[in-house]
Amino acid sequence: SKCEYRFGEWFKYCVWFLLFAFLTSWVFRVSILLLHAIDVAGIEVARFAASLEIASLIVIVAKSTNKFYQPELATIMTSGDWAIGMRMRRSRRLLIGGASLSYFLVVLGFGDSMLNWFGPEFNDGYRALCLLTAGTGTATVFSMAPEYLKFAGRMKTLLIVYLIAGVSLILLTWNLAPSYGADGAAAALSMVLIGTAIAFERIATWQMKNEVRLAAKQ
Repeated sequence: SKCEYRFGEWFKYCVWFLLFAFLTSWVFRVSILLLHAIDVAGIEVARFAASLEIASLIVIVAKSTNKFYQPELATIMTSGDWAIGMRMRRSRRLLIGGASLSYFLVVLGFGDSMLNWFGPEFNDGYRALCLLTAGTGTATVFSMAPEYLKFAGRMKTLLIVYLIAGVSLILLTWNLAPSYGADGAAAALSMVLIGTAIAFERIATWQMKNEVRLAAKQ
C-alpha cells in the first residue's frame, strides 16, 4: 500500500500543541515577569519564586502519574468501556488526592523550614507558599482532565480556557501584587490554578457523560 502524507493535518496539530505548551508555561511563569514589570520589591519577587518552586514539587506527581494512566485512557476511549474509565477516574483521584493533601499538610507544618533552605529572609513567604500549594495541589488532582480532553480532540477548548486563565492571572496579579507583594501574586496564581482545574474537570465530566450516553445507544 502507498504511504499517504498529511502534512497539513500534522502541522495543524503541531501548532495546537505548541500553543498549549506555551499557555501552560505562561500560566506558571508569567507571575514573576509581572512582578518585575510592576516594580515590586526584589525580596518579594524572590519569596514568590522560592515558594513557587517548592509548591510546584507536587506537580511532578501529576506528570509522572499521567504518563502511567495515558495508555489505559487511550484503550478505554478506543474500546468505549466507560465503566472501566469511571473506576480509573475514582481510583486515580483517591491516590493523587491523598498525595496532594499529604503534601499540603507537610507544607503547613514545615513550610518555614522548607523556605529556610533559601535563607532566613525567605521565611515571610510562608503564606505565599501555602496559597500556591493549594493551587498546585488542586491542579494536580484534576490534571488528568486536560489530558482526556486532548485525547477527545478538544484542543480548542483547552486553549480557550488557558487563554482566559492567562488574562485573568495578569489582571489579578496586577491588582493584588502592588499591595500584598508575594502573597498577592500567590493568591492570584492560586485562584487561577483552582479555577482552571475546576473548569477542565467540569468540561471533561460533560464530555465523558456524552460518551457514555452515545455508547449506551449503540
